[in-house]
Amino acid sequence: MNEREVQALGEVSEQLAAAMTRLDEIVAARQAAWTLDDLRRDLDQWKRYLQNATNADGDPYSEHSVKSHIGHSAQFIRWLAGEWQPTGPRRRP
Repeated sequence: MNEREVQALGEVSEQLAAAMTRLDEIVAARQAAWTLDDLRRDLDQWKRYLQNATNADGDPYSEHSVKSHIGHSAQFIRWLAGEWQPTGPRRRP
């Protein structure tokens, strides 16, 4: 390989590195730009997954377990949407 080919290869390598950096930036920006609809859809997909999944012993997850996993996540999404506010601790009589 002569000097000119080595230089051209170096330039191509630099261009490829710059393109990969830009692609990483685009992917990071897309992930940060999930919509509420995206989150709700993915939460529903996760719920369906949990309802059909089994634990290490091969037993299905109980409905209570699925609700526990999904409930707090759904509440967080409602908070992001401005549809829920914490009410603070409950007072016992």
